[in-house]
Amino acid sequence: MQKNLVGKSEQGFGLLEIIIAAGLLALIVAVMNQNIVISINSQRSVELRGDKEDVKRRLVEFHDCNQTLTAVPSSICTGVGVRIDLKDRKGNTLIPKDGKLIGKWTYVPECGTTNSAVNVRAVHFKDNVNLQTPNLNQDDKYVKDPMTKKTIRIDQDASFMFQSGAELCSQRNKKLVPFQGTYKSGTTTQKIDGVPKFVMIFDPSDTAIHAYCMKTADMQLPDDHLCGSGSDMLKDSTIKFGLSDFTVGGAISKTNASGNAFRDFVYFGFMEVED
Repeated sequence: MQKNLVGKSEQGFGLLEIIIAAGLLALIVAVMNQNIVISINSQRSVELRGDKEDVKRRLVEFHDCNQTLTAVPSSICTGVGVRIDLKDRKGNTLIPKDGKLIGKWTYVPECGTTNSAVNVRAVHFKDNVNLQTPNLNQDDKYVKDPMTKKTIRIDQDASFMFQSGAELCSQRNKKLVPFQGTYKSGTTTQKIDGVPKFVMIFDPSDTAIHAYCMKTADMQLPDDHLCGSGSDMLKDSTIKFGLSDFTVGGAISKTNASGNAFRDFVYFGFMEVED
């Protein structure tokens, strides 16, 4: 009788062990599955961010500020957030202002915090969503980060690839470049893009030493310039500096020797541009 009781006790204890072991195994499997999911999401998140960083490095290496902003950045970047074409050294478009999908990310270049700075936004749209889709300020248009479960919208600063002050073209060196051209003295005032540090106009057909008119960036008043004196009509010419251009011309009416055509006047100077 006692022997049978012992046998049953041992059988019961064995069943309890099986139940406990099964529970522990289920818990271990659940933890392992959770760790696998976390590992997969973490890897996907790192890959997505790595793709974006790779594009960022290529943009830094191949972009060209002069091709993108020209010699007059204010004529291209008319305001913060204005979308523009980001170009390379040959003038080819790296990222168009309408955006470009590279991998999972859509990249959009725009004017930065100053008219000589460029930033690029990067966002991860859902399928069938693009820059023309309405209500892009809603989270449901974007894919959440697999790890953080957060979305980055195109209207958020988090979408910028470069921090303020470290934007593309924000640290451009400046240099002086020469320019030249001609205009007829009898025509209306001619406007030229760019803001020179120095500009001069003269009548190449007149040998008089006073046949010139010039202006420097230090001459602050719009009509402030230095012209030759005497009877030469060039003294009535004007040079005006604008915010993004300058004009040459004015009350000049000088015909050629035969009296039937206006002379070509020459202008030249040096313009400061950002390298």
